[in-house]
Amino acid sequence: MDDGGMTAVHRRLRSGIRQVQPSQIPSLVALLVSIAAAAVGFTALAKTIELDPVIAAGFFLVMGVLFVMEEIRLFLIDRRKSVRLLLYAITMLVLAYLVTGLPAVIDLRHLGFTAGLTRFIAISVGLILFGIIGGALAICAFHNFRPIGNQQGAYLVLLFCLFLVLYPLAVIIGEVVINGAPGLSWEFMTQDIRDLGTKGGALSGIVGTLLLIALIFLIAVPLGICAAIYLQEYAGKHFLTRIINTAVTVLRGVPSIVFGLFAFAVFEPIFGASFLTGGLILSVYALPMIIRASVEALKGIPDELREGSLALGASKWQTIRRVVLPPSLPGIITGVVLGVGEAAGETAPIMFFATLRLSRMPPNPLTDSITSLQTHLYTLFGMRGLGGAADKAARMQNAWSIALVLLIIILTMNIVALFIREKYRQEF
Repeated sequence: MDDGGMTAVHRRLRSGIRQVQPSQIPSLVALLVSIAAAAVGFTALAKTIELDPVIAAGFFLVMGVLFVMEEIRLFLIDRRKSVRLLLYAITMLVLAYLVTGLPAVIDLRHLGFTAGLTRFIAISVGLILFGIIGGALAICAFHNFRPIGNQQGAYLVLLFCLFLVLYPLAVIIGEVVINGAPGLSWEFMTQDIRDLGTKGGALSGIVGTLLLIALIFLIAVPLGICAAIYLQEYAGKHFLTRIINTAVTVLRGVPSIVFGLFAFAVFEPIFGASFLTGGLILSVYALPMIIRASVEALKGIPDELREGSLALGASKWQTIRRVVLPPSLPGIITGVVLGVGEAAGETAPIMFFATLRLSRMPPNPLTDSITSLQTHLYTLFGMRGLGGAADKAARMQNAWSIALVLLIIILTMNIVALFIREKYRQEF
């Protein structure tokens, strides 16, 4: 940023600071304390840290005092709306008194529960909940309960909800990268696991996973897209179509292990424990997602485009191929990637007939036993207690590295699909 841009930023900051009245400073302090309380509670809950009740009581006490001050200031402005500040302040003062007397485990058996509620969970959740509520109220109080204050308070709550959604993703990716990266090497990528998972790498799992993904693309993607085109463009709205749509929705909710039992009973006697069996069952697992997403994408195309194409003399298939499919491709690609990615990471459907390594390279999809990174990972975790400390550490290092490779494959698929989707979105 050039000097002119920096000057404009500084000018806006000074203007914003001058607009803050001395009487509004408690609102800003209450906002900061509330956000800090929510952050401390969330950190303690995420890291399972035993939070000192005195610290939590201090947060509740400070928030209670600050909101009492705000209630006094706003009483003359809007008595009805200032009552909520008084109720919140009283709640904070009561919690500040009660939190120090909480036992280490709160017995809930008299309420019909079989387990108790630990103190650190109760304190952490309390800090998060009342911190966010306090932050929203502080913003409303800062703007004297005008509509802009309510809007910004709601924005704060929505922003925190977004953070709650993204935080687990960041933690999972961070943990996998930090723990798995040290084990990645040329040996890991080009050798099979040996000595009960303490040495070698994941070559069989990498080849097997890529082969399974290729089979899913070859089987599930054409079937899913063609089924969606038939349901949306040809089948019409009648009783049989409703049954098919209901069946697709129900199939989407079937537990993945049931698909594995189905493959073990139907596909395995015909094709054996081969990659074709794994590709078939994972394709069946991915089909509902692909069909549902493709149908919704096709529904989003206005009927006027279809009618205009037909009016110009185009056939039904020409209309679908040249008018309907191109603008619906972004939604179809999204469904394909979600379905294939979810199926590629599933363990339960193939763990009944999966092995740890391949007998030869490259494998024969029709005869060779199925293997994948997720079955490697499942097997290693099953053996994590074997051997001494050094063997356990080596085995867990391999497990983390396998998880990182699987994560890289899935993320790469999503990134490629994102670029393709954006390309078609810009064109149409």
